[in-house]
Amino acid sequence: LEHIKGQLAFTSNGISGKGLKAKLLGAPVSVDVSTDVSAGVTRVSMNGPIDVSGYVAGAWQGTTSPLSGRSDWNVLLAIGRLKGRNQVPDVDLTLSSDLQGIAVDLPAPLDPRGQ
Repeated sequence: LEHIKGQLAFTSNGISGKGLKAKLLGAPVSVDVSTDVSAGVTRVSMNGPIDVSGYVAGAWQGTTSPLSGRSDWNVLLAIGRLKGRNQVPDVDLTLSSDLQGIAVDLPAPLDPRGQ
């Protein structure tokens, strides 16, 4: 996440911000940040399009990636409260997309269009 623009509010209970703008993997995203004090979690929610071909290009060294296209994604990062010094917080990352706009080009018999 880079080039973050917007206003964050810090309190003794946490952090909040709505409608922040940023770039994730080079694509523009909208970002919301909030702390749920009762659950002890700060959530960072990001929404926007991601170009899959650029993201996975490094995974296919020497060959062409079978994935291409752009799709809207939702990313939710939940960071738990620190329970003490020198401790690592619980972190949960959830990615979701309907994958509309993503093409998969695999050889037979793996090609989903061949069914």
